[in-house]
Amino acid sequence: MARPRILVVDDDPGVAQALLMVLEDAGYSGGHAPHGAAALGWLEANGPPDLMLVDLMMPLMNGQELLGRLRDDSRWADIPVLVITAANARVADVPVLHKPVRLEVLLDALTTTLRMREMRAREEP
Repeated sequence: MARPRILVVDDDPGVAQALLMVLEDAGYSGGHAPHGAAALGWLEANGPPDLMLVDLMMPLMNGQELLGRLRDDSRWADIPVLVITAANARVADVPVLHKPVRLEVLLDALTTTLRMREMRAREEP
């Protein structure tokens, strides 16, 4: 069985590297994009990941704009997203994890979100 693929979209290289290491240790494969525009390019080149971890505050294209672009494109609209941010923010219909996020909270959120995606996929005709 293939390892779930997670795209980390965060402009802080230290945060992105730490998240990718945690994901790898937990059995996921990962990719990285430093902002929303780069994430869209990554999607074009690699196809949809199983889940995206998206920061809100980034240059060029912030997380809110990226989420809007994902929702507006039928190729990407079904990708599960978790927002991970230092901002005190809420995002409609997207779970938000606040930095610094505890490891067990992050891994639980990933597991839950991926399970829900899997259950929805089974229910579709």
